[in-house]
Amino acid sequence: MKVRYKITAMPSIYDEREEVSWSLSEGEQIRFKAKGAVDREHFAIENREDDFWRHIRAQISLIIRPFTNVVALGYFGIIAFISIVLSFLWKLNEPLVRGWRLQVVKNVALKKPQLIPSPRPDLLLKYYWKGLVLIFSRTVYFLPLVIVVFLSGAKMLGIAKEVAFFLWDKAMNSDNLGMGAFFIKKVLPQFGVEVIIQLVVLALYVILVWPVYRIIMVSYALGKSRGWGFFSMTQIKKAIAIFKTHSALVYGVYGFVLSVDVFVTWFSWTVGWLFFFIMPLFVLFARHWVKGYAYGILGRKLIALSVFEQNESTYQNILDENL
Repeated sequence: MKVRYKITAMPSIYDEREEVSWSLSEGEQIRFKAKGAVDREHFAIENREDDFWRHIRAQISLIIRPFTNVVALGYFGIIAFISIVLSFLWKLNEPLVRGWRLQVVKNVALKKPQLIPSPRPDLLLKYYWKGLVLIFSRTVYFLPLVIVVFLSGAKMLGIAKEVAFFLWDKAMNSDNLGMGAFFIKKVLPQFGVEVIIQLVVLALYVILVWPVYRIIMVSYALGKSRGWGFFSMTQIKKAIAIFKTHSALVYGVYGFVLSVDVFVTWFSWTVGWLFFFIMPLFVLFARHWVKGYAYGILGRKLIALSVFEQNESTYQNILDENL
């Protein structure tokens, strides 16, 4: 008996067509090209490894595609130049690039024709202001973590000093306590407690605080909340509810942006000094454009899931219409 398979495919984020289905036999393959999209979506792929790398190449293609437009490339070049200049002035570029990235999130989420934000002077001021809001909000959110790590680090330093004094006393034959007994009685209990505290607090931030902050950030980018929405119990409860329902989606984006941060940090530490003058350009692309694109995709999917209504504009600024 001949076995047949039915494959159902939902339209991609770039295709507005309805759901389609095919019926095919084993060994047959379907190639489908979404209307208006460059990438072809393949179904009934024979090798999962090939499918994975094809997916990676497709995603990279989507990320760099906006730069094939001359106008968009010019926009990015202007922002990069301003960022490089400001980076030499006590990192004054940070609010600008973070506010610019917030606009990237909005443009990608709403599928605007021009994904790379405009460097218009009045909009640059808007990016800078929103970047300051993000920096302040992020500092408040993560300040408890920094305090705990700092205090715990100070205790770790105290433990290290105690070990150093013990080793000195042992060298001078002024301490009869054995090395093993010293570590079991005095080092491990204190060290273990500090490690547990750090792990618990870090886990709390990874599991709950980070997702809540990022969901509110996407909401802020889309104009669903104001800057003080980061500290609004209504917005926080709403973000927690969204996260509980769509945690897999949120953590998927988290894993991606975390890998981007790790790569950027590694690159900066290893070969970044060779490209000192172009590092701000690299960071703008890798850390802000790529991550902004990822958060924008998160916003787009949340809109598709009716978490954020696309036609809401409660807090939209009139300038947004020209972005």
